[in-house]
Amino acid sequence: MGYCSGDDVKAIIDTALAGDSEEMEVLIEESDQEIADRFLTTRSAVTLRYISKMLTAEQIAMKNPIPERSIGDSVGTHAPEYYRAMAERRIMQKVPDEVMPAATFPWE
Repeated sequence: MGYCSGDDVKAIIDTALAGDSEEMEVLIEESDQEIADRFLTTRSAVTLRYISKMLTAEQIAMKNPIPERSIGDSVGTHAPEYYRAMAERRIMQKVPDEVMPAATFPWE
């Protein structure tokens, strides 16, 4: 099982992919492999979940153009660089999760 779920990812990025689709699972696996390759697996479950969903959202944003949105939509889509920057920011944090919680979004 991945560090995050498809529903975690869908909560932060607007995508047509179903949360439990095979393609979503593959994207999460790729994100989790990057986490393992970077030796980040000793981080807390909260941090791993956050990093995994940001890296997965980055992949989705790279594959799909930003969809049209209406004012007031609760789930947004940003450029891929945004999701990567948020993941890297969390990776670089030196303080425990209890002191510095994950960045929150209005739709979370």
